[in-house]
Amino acid sequence: MLKYTILFLSTFIVGCTTYPSTYNPEEISQSDLAKVTYEKLTFWERGNKFKGYTVAVYDENRQKVIQVQESFGYGTKVHEDIYLPEGTYLIIAYCTNNSVSGNPKTVLSVNGGNTYTLACNNHTEKGFLGLEINKSVSLELLGVAPSDVNKKSQ
Repeated sequence: MLKYTILFLSTFIVGCTTYPSTYNPEEISQSDLAKVTYEKLTFWERGNKFKGYTVAVYDENRQKVIQVQESFGYGTKVHEDIYLPEGTYLIIAYCTNNSVSGNPKTVLSVNGGNTYTLACNNHTEKGFLGLEINKSVSLELLGVAPSDVNKKSQ
């Protein structure tokens, strides 16, 4: 009975994980790929800010190059970090603060060897009695930096 419980729990935990995903049809070196990641939030920041994950990426030819993976019916595997060759991509994100979520889109042109950090921004409006109501969520490019792989080689 114990081994079945462990098997079930390990399957459930794997279903909730994030993992990096790479689109590299030309098999260029990892250091020449662009890394797209999301703003890192502490546990305490997550109440006010939205955490971001990538659910799909389309290339310039409208071909889906990265997508969400189903995990045996126990949720999906979303992408926190993705690696792409130089180009322009449509990125569809999943942004959540654990009670409200949205799927904003952005078009991003990336250069190899750089890290692009995205953030999910919550837009609110004043509602009844002046309470803030979530209106929409969008993606913002926070910054571009040389990738971690290139920093180590310098």
